[in-house]
Amino acid sequence: MNYNSTRTACYIGYVVQAIINNFLPLLFVMFNTDYGLSYTLLGGIVLLNFGIQLITDVASIKIVHMLGTKRSVILAHFMCALGLILLCVLPDLIGNAFIGICISVLFTAVGGGLIEVLISPVMDRISGDKGRGYMSFLHSFYCWGQILVVLLTTLAIFVFGLSVWRPLSLLWAVVPLVNGFFFIKVTVVEEEPPEQRTPLGAIMKSKTFFLIAVLMFAAGAAELAMAQWASTFAEQGLGLSKFTGDLLGPCAFAFFMGAGRIAYALLPERISMKSVLLVGGTIALGCYLTTSLVDNSIIAVIACALCGLGVSAMWPGSYTLASESFPHGGNAMFGILAMFGDLGASAGPWLAGVIASAKGLRPALLVCSVFPAISLVFLLFYRKNKIKEV
Repeated sequence: MNYNSTRTACYIGYVVQAIINNFLPLLFVMFNTDYGLSYTLLGGIVLLNFGIQLITDVASIKIVHMLGTKRSVILAHFMCALGLILLCVLPDLIGNAFIGICISVLFTAVGGGLIEVLISPVMDRISGDKGRGYMSFLHSFYCWGQILVVLLTTLAIFVFGLSVWRPLSLLWAVVPLVNGFFFIKVTVVEEEPPEQRTPLGAIMKSKTFFLIAVLMFAAGAAELAMAQWASTFAEQGLGLSKFTGDLLGPCAFAFFMGAGRIAYALLPERISMKSVLLVGGTIALGCYLTTSLVDNSIIAVIACALCGLGVSAMWPGSYTLASESFPHGGNAMFGILAMFGDLGASAGPWLAGVIASAKGLRPALLVCSVFPAISLVFLLFYRKNKIKEV
């Protein structure tokens, strides 16, 4: 059967995920200006978004059991679209901007969490022997979506002013809305019946799964700690404007991360994913150390961008290792792994922020170099302990 349409829908699904995670933080200046929301409240919105996604990662096991994979993916897209539409109207409609924004985040976070959990196993089940390449290529679309969101949103605000954020929210809502209808038309292979799947309890008792879960945590932390602070580092290190800082910071980071994922997708299958992850982790660690220790702003910002290349294989590569080790793990396994990845994605930027507030950004990134280091250590454990597949 030809699954090209299904793959296209999955690629767009990761663009939707990028919209959900990257559009809202770009509006924080407007929320502060228009509604007087403090940075503490804005930080609370970020925490709410990741917190709901974490809960959704776990709840997805029950949701998919009740609705099936295809209906759950469609629901996820429509919830993302509804959340973006509500973001445009609720802050002014209900008279309490913070509550209005939080309600909209509730919908987008649940939708985004379901997309994160479900799209990868959907792709995995239709990829056959080329699973690694398709998985890495799939995750590159998150990077291209991130660049698209940052560039178009920042450019629109630069040209039309701060008030353009409301129609922008409606325009971005079109993407998940259209892709939700697209998923109705495409073929989605449901997961195996329960009697053919490896029980989640057996998987979680495996030493192999524990190692992969730690890799997922380190992947999320290493990626987001640098990505979230890339713009600030570019602005402070080189004295650039926010517009230019966004281009040299998160956009450059996302570009190299996307390019790395495409490169990994094109590598011959004989090159093991474990070797790819070891090389990537080494690059990421070197970039973290260069960014934090080299007293040259230009070199430091270049290292910050190249870190995207180093971390590019970590998240999809961990999924690939899990799929190879537990080929009958099902959606539940991917949901638990997504939870560990989201925990890292929350912990990394939080730790960087706490240390940056007390000691500065360079010491913060130096401490956060522990995350790619953890990845390398546990990869070595993984290679030395070839554990029987479950």
